[in-house]
Amino acid sequence: MQPELFLVFDRADTEAKIAKKYRSCPDLRASASGQFSADELANILRVIPAERQDIWILDLRQESHGFIDGLPVSWVTDRNIANLGKNALQIEQTEKKLLQDVAQQKTVTVYALKKLAGGKVAAEEPMVLVPESVETEQQLVAAFNAKYARIYALDHNKPDDVEVDNFINFVKNKVKTNDWLHFHCRGGGGRSSTFIAMYDMLRNAQDITFIEIMQRQAQMGNIKLSEMPTTLNKIWKADAAQERYAFLCKFYAYVLDPEGFQTQNWSAWQKLQARK
Repeated sequence: MQPELFLVFDRADTEAKIAKKYRSCPDLRASASGQFSADELANILRVIPAERQDIWILDLRQESHGFIDGLPVSWVTDRNIANLGKNALQIEQTEKKLLQDVAQQKTVTVYALKKLAGGKVAAEEPMVLVPESVETEQQLVAAFNAKYARIYALDHNKPDDVEVDNFINFVKNKVKTNDWLHFHCRGGGGRSSTFIAMYDMLRNAQDITFIEIMQRQAQMGNIKLSEMPTTLNKIWKADAAQERYAFLCKFYAYVLDPEGFQTQNWSAWQKLQARK
């Protein structure tokens, strides 16, 4: 049985001047946020320092999403797992079909997302739109002359090994020294905080301890990934949060290991560790 999907706005405040939870780390040449609108993307690009080469938008969302007349929307279900188990090609095809269906409609109803206990969600405050422009995020980013890359990370969870490999390959083979990376997920919390911390490790683990990296990331505005959810409405996230933090500890070891980041990808290193 397929989970029920809701087409929702990814921002409640459409008048915001910059994306939700925007934060910048100039020393790392990186920034992070929640999902942006077209106007907010323009503002993000405007505040990025001019002394850089390319700007990369790192889309960390596994769930299907896109833009209707510049407004960010996505298809969500309980615990945001609608695309769980799908590979990148399957997600791309699903997303393309959903956006094509919207583009063919004269009107489309988009809801505000209501979060309930235990990770459940509901739709409220319906708004009817007459779509004139329907775009993927890649199309929107290209229109702003920025570069786009996507890592398919499941909400609330550590990234799977394939996507960690993809991120490492991206950093090694696509990112130039003076490029700027902007990481984003839906809410600007778990996934964006996780990946910008990973990027900090790739760039600085040789000189900075794991704890120092995590502390400065928290000071920059990322969530404190070492803190586990304890409130009743968030306790369902606790196991995944513990796994995510344990993953980050291990990822730091991978970066430092002479047989790790400099010589092989994450998956190969994992297999090497299992044989020891």
